[in-house]
Amino acid sequence: MPDANTLTIGIFATLGHHERELIGECTRKALAVKKQQGFVLGSPQNLTPQAQQIGVEAIKQKALTNKHNQLALLTIKEYLHQGKTLQQIADELNASGFRTAKGHLFQRVKVQRLINKSTYNSSPF
Repeated sequence: MPDANTLTIGIFATLGHHERELIGECTRKALAVKKQQGFVLGSPQNLTPQAQQIGVEAIKQKALTNKHNQLALLTIKEYLHQGKTLQQIADELNASGFRTAKGHLFQRVKVQRLINKSTYNSSPF
């Protein structure tokens, strides 16, 4: 909307806010009806330490099987053998066009996490 001004943007913002309130109200009412009908809401089994650990392991495995992470790990291994610091490695990865699994630039902590995950599952290291 190239012709939008403060008034039109304010109106759209107000409409959006009102719609969000209506959706929240409808959701609360629907959940209250379900509770009255005897349904147990939520998923208590997901709150157990064992279920949380399964989730953590799934995230680690997904990170290790990501093809971009696998290539980055091979590069990280080479840089470690060259004696580079984690920050230097992150800078080199970024300069070479590497990105994290979510498409972000590498930072020192992400390099460390990849190293930790790879040694945890006996990956390329």
